[in-house]
Amino acid sequence: MYGNGHQIQFVERHRLTLQYRPMNIANAPHGSTRDPSDCADLLALWALVPYFEGLPDDIIHALAQVACSKSYGAGAIIFLEGEPTAGLFMIETGTVKISRYAQGGREHILHFLDQGSTFNDVSVLDGGPNPATATAQTDVVIWNVNRADLQQMATCHPALSWALGDSIA
Repeated sequence: MYGNGHQIQFVERHRLTLQYRPMNIANAPHGSTRDPSDCADLLALWALVPYFEGLPDDIIHALAQVACSKSYGAGAIIFLEGEPTAGLFMIETGTVKISRYAQGGREHILHFLDQGSTFNDVSVLDGGPNPATATAQTDVVIWNVNRADLQQMATCHPALSWALGDSIA
């Protein structure tokens, strides 16, 4: 399994929030604790990311397996510009504002992103700091894949490496 010894085990599902708790792989049954049939919509959403289109289903499934769900209320900061990379994000529901701030504190809005959009792509690939601040414009549910998991997956799945490269080309 990918990651730092944790899998995501769903304990409760709400209309807008997916809650999870990390589970030590040593105590887990062999294989995934998430049944792909339980999250078909999520797999379809990952598959619709433009640079993931055409990837084999097993790669999309593996990507979804290492992703962690996070919920933020409107106005909450997801990550700040300049902090170490927070990973790759994909929006399940809601709208995320991507912005930068000038030295005087003036906000420059770069993008408003919604369902199926990814963000922080460059930072997760080059290992640099977050290039902008991400803020929940509305209540959001996002999926996050950390850099270490993405690197390990790209090593195991060369097609994913090419797709990620295409995302920043």
